[in-house]
Amino acid sequence: MEFQSGPDAPLKPVEIIAMQANPFDSYVTFNVEAEKATFSSWSIAITDETGMVQNFGPYTQEWASIPGKSILGTRLEGNYKVTMTGQRMNGQIAKRDTTVHLVLWTPPKDEEMMRFSIIYEFNNSKAIAMYEKYLTQIVIPKIPDGGIVIIHGYTDNIGDESYNQKLSLARANDVREIFVKELSKENRIDVKFEIYGFGEDPEFSPFENKFPEERFYNRTVIIDIIPGSKFPNRVYFPLKKRLSKNKIRQSLF
Repeated sequence: MEFQSGPDAPLKPVEIIAMQANPFDSYVTFNVEAEKATFSSWSIAITDETGMVQNFGPYTQEWASIPGKSILGTRLEGNYKVTMTGQRMNGQIAKRDTTVHLVLWTPPKDEEMMRFSIIYEFNNSKAIAMYEKYLTQIVIPKIPDGGIVIIHGYTDNIGDESYNQKLSLARANDVREIFVKELSKENRIDVKFEIYGFGEDPEFSPFENKFPEERFYNRTVIIDIIPGSKFPNRVYFPLKKRLSKNKIRQSLF
């Protein structure tokens, strides 16, 4: 989302739609590292239960990845015999056989979320009026019934680390207070909040802290909004990283 500054400037939401690429584990990877030094090339023959054979290669590198869909086609899963044929440097042929069970990877359905962020002034945990307007007019109306709002705060690396962790949590709680105040006007008590403070931790910071611009953008709070009913047993770790023991975490329901 982006918006223009100024007391009378209209808020201008911009929607970005990203398509999820096939994850790495949707590929079948073949590795001949143990014998690569003796091979000039190698290839793969994959045979299904009906005897249909698909050939892949030749390859000269020590590993090759084939999309699972290229093997399965329209099938959802199947059992296959895999034959690797390698040609040695001296011209001899070596063969290895194995069997595999493949399951077609399909993209997850309805796993939707929205992410927003605001910037805080240096050493400050109170949102400026322009950002409060952004939260109340743009972000809060997008919270679905029974939604979960995950708020994680950050700081730059100027100052004491323990102080910055507390400052980041104060920033996250400031956003929560704005949300709760606005939601209460509509008698909404259905929203669950999860609050995190990550301070200056480089494992979680959105940017590095080498330049003034990076430190500026690290004085931020990031807000994730997800439909609660779609994740009833969800375990959430921001930025897909594990929380260490010294991170400040606060759950509010």
